[in-house]
Amino acid sequence: MDEVEFEQNLKNLSTQEELEFYKEHLEDEILELKTDILEIEQGIVELKTKQGIVELDKDKVIQQMKQDGSMLEYVGSTLQNNYDVVLEAVKTFKWALCYASEELQDDYEIVFQAIQLNPDVLEYASTELKTKDEFIKIYIDHWVGEYKIYKTIDEFIQLHESVIDKELIKMDCN
Repeated sequence: MDEVEFEQNLKNLSTQEELEFYKEHLEDEILELKTDILEIEQGIVELKTKQGIVELDKDKVIQQMKQDGSMLEYVGSTLQNNYDVVLEAVKTFKWALCYASEELQDDYEIVFQAIQLNPDVLEYASTELKTKDEFIKIYIDHWVGEYKIYKTIDEFIQLHESVIDKELIKMDCN
């Protein structure tokens, strides 16, 4: 029964009937709330159980990441946001940073470890970390050192501007 119906029925009752009607309505409301509370409590127990399983599995996942960081793609968002799991993954798989949570893509140590293995993952770092001089230097050193094919810094910038800010490169290279 909605509030409008409730109010209309209440107006048509005498004082004693009113009280009984109101009491019955409140008892129904209380029963519904108790049912909702039980469902919420069951949901909390289920979440705590799942969290416990994730925590137990975390050590196994870290060991797996030490062997094969590419598995970071499949561990789920909770573990993709776990510092220890992601740190091990970026040390062994050159594209692991792209599967890390946004929060960890903004973590200096995670990004530093990732670009040591593969400077190309700088594009997955947070905007703030992409502008760090030391990260830009690692990226530039990697590309210039590996290929030595660029005639000018402008050519380099044109080919890599989707990853790094061209104004920062020009400042760093001048």
